[in-house]
Amino acid sequence: MHKEQNSKEYIFEKIKVDDIQGDQLIEYKKTSSNLEGTKFQVLYYLDFFESKGLHLTGLVKDLTYKQEHFIKLDDETRLQLKSVLDSLQKMLKGILPEKLKLKKNCKKCSFFDYCWVE
Repeated sequence: MHKEQNSKEYIFEKIKVDDIQGDQLIEYKKTSSNLEGTKFQVLYYLDFFESKGLHLTGLVKDLTYKQEHFIKLDDETRLQLKSVLDSLQKMLKGILPEKLKLKKNCKKCSFFDYCWVE
């Protein structure tokens, strides 16, 4: 998939990004069926780069549906990211939320054991 897009795949410390073009970080996805999760993945990357002094915007390219989703780290999305990271810290400390009923197609998902989406 990445070869077809001629992406570069850059590795920075603890993360691997598909491509950076100008001031835009690009993440290629086979499908955007989990757009919310991908959004936070890209926000995390943008926050990481911002902490290093590099201000980027994000672009998610859905290769199946030929859609593009723009992601920007601003005050609102920064708060959302902080909330998600705080929740993850609680989970890592053993305070797990009650598991919600999963969708039918969730059983085939590689994140099935870690997911709490409705």
